[in-house]
Amino acid sequence: MQKKLALIEPHHHSEVLRTFAQLFLHLGWQVNVLTNQQVKEDCYELETAVAIKWYIQQEEKVPQFINQQHSIINDCDLAIFVTFLSLDGLTIQLRDLKPKTILVIHNGNTFFAAKANFTLTSVLAGGLKNVARWLFFYLRNENQGRQRLLDSFDFLSWAAPSMSDYFTQQKQLPSHFDFIHPLPFAFFEGLPKEEKKGIKIGITGTIRGEGRDYKKVLLAFREMVPELQESVELTFLGGAQSKYAKDLLKAFQEIENDFFKIRYASDFITQKEFDKQLREVDFLILPLKKSYQLGIIREVYGHTNISGGINDMIRFGIPALISPHYPLSLPLQEMSERYDSANDLALLLSKWIKGKTFLKIREKVPELLASYQKEILARRLEKELGTIL
Repeated sequence: MQKKLALIEPHHHSEVLRTFAQLFLHLGWQVNVLTNQQVKEDCYELETAVAIKWYIQQEEKVPQFINQQHSIINDCDLAIFVTFLSLDGLTIQLRDLKPKTILVIHNGNTFFAAKANFTLTSVLAGGLKNVARWLFFYLRNENQGRQRLLDSFDFLSWAAPSMSDYFTQQKQLPSHFDFIHPLPFAFFEGLPKEEKKGIKIGITGTIRGEGRDYKKVLLAFREMVPELQESVELTFLGGAQSKYAKDLLKAFQEIENDFFKIRYASDFITQKEFDKQLREVDFLILPLKKSYQLGIIREVYGHTNISGGINDMIRFGIPALISPHYPLSLPLQEMSERYDSANDLALLLSKWIKGKTFLKIREKVPELLASYQKEILARRLEKELGTIL
């Protein structure tokens, strides 16, 4: 009998849902997806999949939507909650669900070390919105709410192995939680085939000061651009509507010349267009800060949560220049170089552009990412599922 999976994504991690769905479809499962319209549109690659059914949230709030779909979930062998916020679970009857349940943890400190990772200074620095968040955190007893939510699931899964390593070392996990091996967030989809003129560099993610050090990137390009002797385009693949984004882009536009141009989207772009532009990129810059405030809680990049840019490297085999502190698997280490200062980045940019370092790396990508092939990840997933079902 065909096994059935319920994938629940009431928020925005469409790229993760898409990967999970493709892996389970590869294994021959029927996939029932409970999500919102935007996520469905983002998962354009699943449009023609026969063994998938969509249940779309309308006007109702997340708890109501999921409670209404209990019969759909209970008809499945496994239910994976791709993203779940603690407050979602306050009025959802998770314990009534019949299949085994897995919750994916994207933000470790938020769920396991919230009180230890915010200070009154950081709250006040965030203005009235963060003060309100801080008050609600205590008034609604969100810490206990998160623990009750976690206790409602049969299994938890980290977003990356590095998160498991970090929290094991920090000894911050209650012993009664049952973790399975992290589910894969991306697989290697192949290298782009089309030829293009010039060199295209990409920076993914919404343009904002939290989490990414754009100032260092700007200083590096100011230093490097006057030396350019060939066409280079820097593409910002993410939201650019904030004042911070507009000021940053204006500063980059001031250093444009005959050889250097920037590209960005002033309006929303679809996931399909995002993927198209990402495939055109020769290499990425991932200017990740060591830590950043997610609401009122400090998360540590690569250790308590992850960057989607890492999954972009895997999907399309894109080399990258990346901050020094982010933990990478061995294959991704071979596809990247690290920089610390703006001067370091400027020197690496010159080296990669003049020496076409990214092309030399791309020649090795199929071998480096052999363990990230969909078929291999699906077999590993099947083996992992055999231990819990």
